[in-house]
Amino acid sequence: MAMVEAALVFPLLLMLTFGLIEYAWLFLRVESISNAARRGVRVAVTPDATCADVSSAVASMMSDTGLSGSNYTVTVSNLNVEPGQPVTVHIVVPDYDSISLTGSPMIPVPAHIERRIAMVKEGP
Repeated sequence: MAMVEAALVFPLLLMLTFGLIEYAWLFLRVESISNAARRGVRVAVTPDATCADVSSAVASMMSDTGLSGSNYTVTVSNLNVEPGQPVTVHIVVPDYDSISLTGSPMIPVPAHIERRIAMVKEGP
């Protein structure tokens, strides 16, 4: 009888365990992408920043966290605004399955991850 109960409960516990692991991995990746966007916008708000500087800062952070091969895109909005105006860096990782830990089709995960961070442009 115990074997039958174990056979019924074990798959559910296993799926719950893998789900917890996958969601922890998802939150880690979301935080990594947020940090990359934050670093990019910190570079972007400096007075002499260029798109290449911002892309380089984001690429460095994405590489450090193991996300350099995730086909991400970086969009910088309002880079050349007056001091006091907002500058935005938007990063999109289009395919979460490419960075998924378990890759289980039974665990619902987002199709893509995107983070948008804005800061105010610094003055000269």
